[in-house]
Amino acid sequence: MLNQNVLEFEIKTKSEKIPVWPLGDIHYGHKECDYAKLMRYVDWAKEHEDAHIILMGDLTEIDIPSHMTTKGVMWQLDKDNYSPTEQFDAILEILKPFKNRIVAAIMGNHEKRIYNLTSISLTKDLCDRLGVAFLHPNPAYIKLMVNKTEYDFLIGHGSGSSQRADYQIRKAINFYPSADVVLIGHIHHIYSEPFYRIIVEGTEEKMKTIYGVRTGGFLPYPEYAREAMMEPVETGSPLVYLYSKRKIISVNTSDFVGKP
Repeated sequence: MLNQNVLEFEIKTKSEKIPVWPLGDIHYGHKECDYAKLMRYVDWAKEHEDAHIILMGDLTEIDIPSHMTTKGVMWQLDKDNYSPTEQFDAILEILKPFKNRIVAAIMGNHEKRIYNLTSISLTKDLCDRLGVAFLHPNPAYIKLMVNKTEYDFLIGHGSGSSQRADYQIRKAINFYPSADVVLIGHIHHIYSEPFYRIIVEGTEEKMKTIYGVRTGGFLPYPEYAREAMMEPVETGSPLVYLYSKRKIISVNTSDFVGKP
């Protein structure tokens, strides 16, 4: 598989600001997936034609026990509403209306189960069918131009079991300090915090603000999280707003699509 983990993407707009929707951790197919909440976000995105989407991984459940991903295994469907093929087809249909507004996609650990077994990437297949960029390996860089204003994103699915929302963001900022925005998924938290670093430009020190964002998810409180005594989280996603005339970033972590 051809590796690409740096992308340039240009957005032309007449709006003062554009929303970027980091969409991930849907776990489509899991019996507890919040399908109704997901479709409220989809409807919102259809109504907001300036909204662009970054796919953060774990779009599908792909329920293979992680300890068996190197041994070959039958599908474990006891927690899934749909087979892996049905999961893939459903996500493809949901995303088709946005194919011109999807910036890029990365793999999550659930899609990587198939990749580890077979070297086949469902995420790459999804991207090929939609005609969008597949970034691999992650974390990956996106240089996003909103008219003439440049924003540097670092996106990664994330890993591990730590429930501290800032933990991997702090690590990422230490390793990738050129980012303006760091997007990380995996733990299903909706979270944002500005982090500050000192950089040198020419002969001057300047304060740089890096926005760390955890990108949420659509599993309310699955059995594995309850048994591990993980913190329950609200389903949904944040929005990252990028201004078009000068470099301003704001993040909305509220439940902006609302409860039914």
